[in-house]
Amino acid sequence: MSGFSPAFERLGAALAAVVLQQQETLAEFLPREDWSADLTARTYSSGGVTVRVSLLGSYAARERTWLWGWANPQFGDAHPAVTPTLVIRALGERLGITEFTTPEVDLSWYEGPAGHGGELMAMAAGGVLGGAGYI
Repeated sequence: MSGFSPAFERLGAALAAVVLQQQETLAEFLPREDWSADLTARTYSSGGVTVRVSLLGSYAARERTWLWGWANPQFGDAHPAVTPTLVIRALGERLGITEFTTPEVDLSWYEGPAGHGGELMAMAAGGVLGGAGYI
């Protein structure tokens, strides 16, 4: 049984195929080398390749929680890497998707096929934003 809300599950089902294809394309494109990120400049670099990024959020493996970038006290909703993602929270408010409006989402119940529930949060949010994948 899923701990995700029905609204989140409907959105995820609608976006899954496209987002997974984009993720595969990004994985093939980015070199698997040492990397660096400059979130203020919104860049991620690896092996001589630099891409533009936004900060969706982060997954805490020990706590098994997802913390949205806008809720992270190190960043907040005015940070240049977070501002482009605020549409996700607004959509969550409009459509009743609690996973998009809850600052820290408890995913301790998740035991699915992805590495962790945070991957599903990133996939759904990236799909909403029309992103080319997540890192």
